[in-house]
Amino acid sequence: MEGLEEQLRELVRAVVREELALLSREGRRSEDDALVSVRQAAALVDVCTKTVHRWIAEGSLPAYGEGRLVRLRRRDVLGRLGHRRRGEDTAQMTPEQLAARDFEDD
Repeated sequence: MEGLEEQLRELVRAVVREELALLSREGRRSEDDALVSVRQAAALVDVCTKTVHRWIAEGSLPAYGEGRLVRLRRRDVLGRLGHRRRGEDTAQMTPEQLAARDFEDD
């Protein structure tokens, strides 16, 4: 009976390990696919909400929904400004450098 009990425990452990690994992979995938609001998207890439709305209007940032219920994929927002990261030292940049950074065509 002890042998059967130990086999059952090992089987349960294996199944739990597989399920945890699957959940871990799904968690990473879902974070990239998470939908965010315009305000959250603007904060994510450190721009004004008007900039995000302009990107949506010009078609350079896909949006889902209409009116006030517009949502954006986190991955798309980060991809829009992939080279920019929060915390960039903008105090040392000239207005021309800021404009080139914010308005460059991708």
